[in-house]
Amino acid sequence: MTRVMLMSAGFGDGHRQVANALREACLARGADVYELDAFQQTNRALAGFNEWMYHTITRTAPWLYGWSYDWTQHWGPRSPLWAALALFSRRAYRRMLAEYRPDVVLQLFPDHGPAMVSAAAAGPWLGVVLTDFSVHGHWFHRAADAYFVAHEALAEGASRFAGSVRVIPSGIPVRRQFQHPQPRPAEAGQGPYVLFMTGGRGLFPDLSSVMDTVLTAMPDHRLVVLCGRNERMQRWVAARGEPRVMAVGFIESVAPWLQHATLAFVKAGGVTVSECLASGCPMIFYKPLPGQEADNAKFLQAMGAGLAVRNVEALRSALNRPDFPGEVRRMKERCRQLARPGAADAVVEAALAGLERVRAARLHGKDVL
Repeated sequence: MTRVMLMSAGFGDGHRQVANALREACLARGADVYELDAFQQTNRALAGFNEWMYHTITRTAPWLYGWSYDWTQHWGPRSPLWAALALFSRRAYRRMLAEYRPDVVLQLFPDHGPAMVSAAAAGPWLGVVLTDFSVHGHWFHRAADAYFVAHEALAEGASRFAGSVRVIPSGIPVRRQFQHPQPRPAEAGQGPYVLFMTGGRGLFPDLSSVMDTVLTAMPDHRLVVLCGRNERMQRWVAARGEPRVMAVGFIESVAPWLQHATLAFVKAGGVTVSECLASGCPMIFYKPLPGQEADNAKFLQAMGAGLAVRNVEALRSALNRPDFPGEVRRMKERCRQLARPGAADAVVEAALAGLERVRAARLHGKDVL
């Protein structure tokens, strides 16, 4: 049985959902799967602090996070900063290589721990799965056998860091629920609706003003707010007493809601964007955070599948354009064209094929190309 290790991190729901998607694809092929959170399994206190710091900065000083992201975006694989950030994660990676002995490692979070562990000749095949519609130097290191990117347009930028290592435009893995049409949620009732996806933490800037703007501009639509684990937000939305607004708590089955929505207001995370594409759901990115979210929003807007707005006035102007309904229809079609619902299968198939090439080369005493 092939043993696959998914190397992730507990920073946000996106990485967890990619891990879930790849786990489904691996299990469908009879592989044994283990998930490693290299930060949690090395130093829980430090991991908790890092996660708290990330959430605090992105909430209170997003410009600082964006500045650091942009400043380091073009730093290459040999940057001392990447090595310093991997001082703790490499210990967990080394330990799990010895204990679990994986045949394949799929890395879902930028980390240079694998590059700092001396790879034996019979080490695992390692693929790095980038989870944004953007390329950042932190993802790239000398231990990778392949890189998986979200779209063909990103392959050239990735190749500048990857060197001779193969870059595969697989798409970002999404769960199997997005591969097939789903029935309309019974709770959605009748008529068209606009979906608000606030993420697992249930965060959305200027929510009250944005909701009022949409209610006015789209009087034939209801609003469905997915509040994640934020029970306070769910109570607040419900307490508004607006008959055209519904609050929904955390749910795992997001695909039915996206597939039947007219459009969705979303955080511009790479995984959420990929789920919207797979669902054929046009996106509005309201105040995307600096960093990878801004890159994602810019990419999807350039591709014609989404619209980025910076404030309520810009949103109102966009919604009131005479041809906005036609714009939504065009974005929906572009979403379908850009969708990669089978990305998880593509990644796992490529990884298993890479493993077979390595095994064949070792059997015949040849170098792997």
